[in-house]
Formats: sequence, structure tokens, C-alpha cells
Amino acid sequence: MKRRQTYETHSVLALLAVLLFMSSEGHAQRTPYRIFLIDKGPGVFAPGEPLYEQTLQQYHPNAIRRRTLAGMDPVLDELDRPIHDDYRKQVLAISDSLLTSNPWMNYLVVGLNENEYERVKALECVRSVSPANSVSYKLSLPERCGPVPETFQSEMLRVGNVNELHDAGVFGQGARVGVIDNGFRWKAMSSLSHVNVEDEFDFIHRRPITANQDNDVPLQDEHGSVIMSVAAAWYGDQVMGVAPFSTYLLAKSEDMRYERRIEEDLYVEALWWVERSGADISSSSLGYRYFDSSDATTPYELLNGSTTFPARAINIASQRGMICLTAAGNSGPSSRTIITPADADSALAIGGIALDGLSAWSNSSWGPSASGRQKPEFAAPAERVPVQQVNGLVGRASGTSLATPYVAAQVALLRQLYPAVHPSYIRQAMIDASRFGRQTDSVLGHGALDVARAARILGPSIAEPAVVITAGGMVVLAPIFAIDTLRPMLYQRANASTPEIAIQGEYLIGNWYAFRLQEAYYDGNTTQVRIVASSQATKRTAVFPASAEMMSVSRGAVSIPCGMRIPSIIVSVDETPEPLAEVRVAGMPLARHSRTLDVRGLDTTPLSVRITNAVTGATYACEVLGHDQSTLSVMTPSALGTGTWVLEFRLPDAVVHCSLIVL
Repeated sequence: MKRRQTYETHSVLALLAVLLFMSSEGHAQRTPYRIFLIDKGPGVFAPGEPLYEQTLQQYHPNAIRRRTLAGMDPVLDELDRPIHDDYRKQVLAISDSLLTSNPWMNYLVVGLNENEYERVKALECVRSVSPANSVSYKLSLPERCGPVPETFQSEMLRVGNVNELHDAGVFGQGARVGVIDNGFRWKAMSSLSHVNVEDEFDFIHRRPITANQDNDVPLQDEHGSVIMSVAAAWYGDQVMGVAPFSTYLLAKSEDMRYERRIEEDLYVEALWWVERSGADISSSSLGYRYFDSSDATTPYELLNGSTTFPARAINIASQRGMICLTAAGNSGPSSRTIITPADADSALAIGGIALDGLSAWSNSSWGPSASGRQKPEFAAPAERVPVQQVNGLVGRASGTSLATPYVAAQVALLRQLYPAVHPSYIRQAMIDASRFGRQTDSVLGHGALDVARAARILGPSIAEPAVVITAGGMVVLAPIFAIDTLRPMLYQRANASTPEIAIQGEYLIGNWYAFRLQEAYYDGNTTQVRIVASSQATKRTAVFPASAEMMSVSRGAVSIPCGMRIPSIIVSVDETPEPLAEVRVAGMPLARHSRTLDVRGLDTTPLSVRITNAVTGATYACEVLGHDQSTLSVMTPSALGTGTWVLEFRLPDAVVHCSLIVL
């Protein structure tokens, strides 16, 4: 949300200006108009036809795959048909001041003076012409599509249980996220310099760069840059985003010089571009209802989910298999304060909560929509959220603008694990895994999403495994998400011409399974493996790798996906791990309420010691009391409860772990 976005270090400044359209020859002042065309022109738009095939070439392969998954056959329909070129030429022959256009809505937005207005209106190809600063839709307009069914930041990430997926090495790899905002200075921010931005476009100035340029106001790109740090930051300046390794498509449509209705049209074009470019998910922290005095306000009764241009665009994009998330707004706490396109039938509108995961953020907008639909759908952190600002400083900000990319990035984590699952199943899993489940209200919707639980509900899915060395040999560690305990199998072979051996996985803890490789099934220094996991609960099966190729493992080589946290009960993660059998806690099992531990087998005094609860993951620093040739004495910060605990010893050249049992 641009409006009422709160920053605790400094506020976003919106500079107001008047948009004038003047021709190079000094023609009379031009005003932007929406020019609606009568149709898409003559001829058939179908597979095999030249225009269809030419248009299809402009779509990213992932857009085609996603549309096919959503049940579109053929994958392009009449809404995707380009604006008829002859109609476009007729309009632009009168005025070449084209601001934007969109095939979904079948209109052009063009600057016209009074004379040009009359001439364009008289064209036979034009259905109607209306000022872009007016409300150009009515309740009687037909619905054009049916909606698809529904560190420093660790405290924020815990609200949605993002940490559990991060620990498994799941950071959104392969998922494609389109973000629509006021600009992105991602190349200059340390937390975003790693981001895989496949494409970006400025729909205001029609150029392929979204960071501030000379003709932008000073803070034009601040808001979009800040929300990107919530979605995609990676370690830089102590900030961690939810999906830092997803592929991003960045669209700049919000003009900070004013608040005008033309921005709705730019938003529609940006969303169309994002969908065509193959995004699985769209995230927009923008909204429209109130405008500068020159432009009409949108009455709330028009926020009925299928009338405003942004809402209709989201419904169309959702019908094409894209999951669209948008901010509820910052105008609470009172009912019927959401903005469009949060009202869209197919949109996932995101409200705001505090970092406790329960309390509503005081300014979060409430539903329902004008049609009575419960809004928002979900909620995420929106109060004192850690972010990086465009000046490089790390601070905190508030607003549903921050909540929206958080949930969009959570969906990216799910898309990584389930690239072929229908959006409606993802949406239902999100509901079932939310704090309030199928109960909902018009303040927080279903509440905060537990994304790891949603991953299990959709399961099984196998994230990229790690290969480590233990005292017992080479081990493949696989994070497998499912709602039931599985009996996964690893199939190992020396090469494609040799027989396989089936190795049953050993359940460790949480989502983790271990497979111990067999020395006899190597071809020289390499072996090939595939993991298969079937769930009795869901009757579904997961395979890794999903392709026909098997995963190659090299003898003696440790391989750990970036960001993965290996379960400490299994092994040291160093290239030359310490044999765990030599390090042990004396006197096990320990009695409940123990605090002082005697550890045997360490020759070097550790630099630090910490202890982790193997079930909850809670970690605490320990104090070293003394170390002689045989025993290291450490003290835990509080009495230990019953269960399994893991000690971690950081040595100058290694990290060593050992487990202990408290009864």
C-alpha cells in the first residue's frame, strides 16, 4: 500500500503534480482518455492461425505450462487476442500520445485534445471514450471472467513458520513471482544484489529499468524496494526475505507524482505483462479508491469483486492459473475499508498482524467487499517489520504493503515444492494450514499461514537432498514434506546398465529422512540415486529428481544445498567431519533438570557451545566451565526438560555435534 505506509525512520513522500500531454508542435493541451474498441477485429483466433501462433511466441513457457495446468485449452483465448492493429493505427493516426493499452480490456489510453476527442469518438471501431480520471465502469457491466477458487528478521519469519522450509533448503527456487509497485532499486541494495530478476519494465516512462532515473521524483522507487526486501532479501545487512531465490519479474506502474486514475490502467497493463511473462504468482502492495481532486473517487458499492479494472484484471489472471495477492489497505480499523483490487473475487487480499502472529495491526483495512465476500483472505506481519531501505540502512516499517510480499513469497516456497499442483489445491492447503483454519472474519481472514504445514498437507514433496559423511559412511539426507510418517525408498545404482538396490529411509526428526549409501554400488567414484516417497494419507507419490535423470553422488564429497541447516543429530557438516562416536556426554541418560554436562572426547576447547531442543528447534548458548585433557564441563542456561537435545561445539577448524537424552 502506498497510502498511509508508515516508516519509523522516515516517511514516504508523495509529490503531487499535474499531468499535461503536449505534442512537440504545440498542440492544445491533451487529457488522457480510455478508448474502448468494438471488438478484436475480423478473423478467427485459434491454434494454427498466424495471429494466434505469433501471439503464442510472446508468452513465456511457464505461462503456457501454468495455463495448461489451469485447464485452458487452447492456452490462449479471445481475451489474449491482441488489439486489432488496424484499430490501433486509426486511433494513433489522430493522436500518437499512447500511454498504455491492454488486450484483456480491449482499450487504449491516449492523450487527446478536444478536437482529437471528437475525431476518435467518431471512428467506427471505437465503442466508447471516457476520461481516464473518471469512473469508467458501472455495476451493470458484465463479469468478463469467472474467479478461480481461492537473524534480524527471525521473529518475522517464525510467524509463518518460514524457518522450517528455509532449514530444508527451500527458498523459492524455480518459482516465478511478479511484483507490481512504484519502482525497485534492487541492484544498489546489499540485501537484493543477489536477486534473479529475469525482466523488469517501467510502465510509466516505457523503459526497461525500474530504479529511479533523472525524471523520477526522489523517493519514487523507495516503496517497491522496501517490500522486495521482505520477499527476497538474503543476509545482506542482517535482513532475510521469505523467498530470496525465486525468479522475479518487476513492474513499475505507480507514479508518485500524483494519485490519478490512469494508475489503474498502468496496473492492468503491468499485471497482463506479468502473466504473459510466465509468473506463477503476482504481488502488489497497491490499491485504488481515492484520488487527487481532479479525478473521481470510486464508490464502495463498485468494490464488489468484479467491476473495477484492477479487480477484473486479477480475475482474468487468476483464471489463467496465476495466484494473485494484493494488499488489503491501511485504512482500518473499521469495516468496509478495503481498496481495489483487494475486493477482487479471485484475489488473495492480505491484512496485517503484529509480530506475535495473533494481534491485528491497528490500521489494517477490514472487509467485507461490497458484494459481502469476506476480505481479507489471510494476514501476515505488518507492524514493525524488519526491512532494508534504499539508503542501505536496516530499520522497521509498518503496513499491509509488507504483509503482502510475505505471503506471496510463502506461496513461492510452496510452488517450488509443488510446481504442477493446481492453484485451487494450493489455496485450500493455505486455508487448512492457517491459524484460524476454515473459520474466517473480515479483519484477519483465515489468519497467518503456517507455510510448512501447508507443504505437508499438499505432500509428499522431496526438497533437494544433501549428501554428508558420517562415521558410518556416505548418507543422503532428504527433507520430505508429508502429513504422515513415510517409508521412503532410495534406489541406488552404479550406472544405467547395472541393477539397482532399494534402501529404505530412516526417519530422523521433523521432515528429515536418512539413506545410507552402499559401497558396492559405485562406478569408480560415482553412484546414481533416486528417492521415491508415497503417502498413504493423500495417495500421492513424490520422486526426486523429478526428471528421468538420476542424481549423481561422488564418493567422499559433501554436498549441501545453499541455506540448508543439517539436523544436528546426524553429523558434522564440515568437509572433514569429526567422527561423532568419539564425542559423548557422560552419564546418559541424564536426569530431568540437569544443567551441568560433562563431555568426553574433545581435545580442543571450543570457541562456543550451544544446545538445541531436537523437537522444537529452540537453541541456547552454553557456558564453558572448564576443560582438562579428558573432560569439557559446560552449563546450560536453564534446567533441561525431558527429551532429546543436541550439543554443538564450534572448534577453530570444525563444528562437532552430539546428542543427549534427558529422562
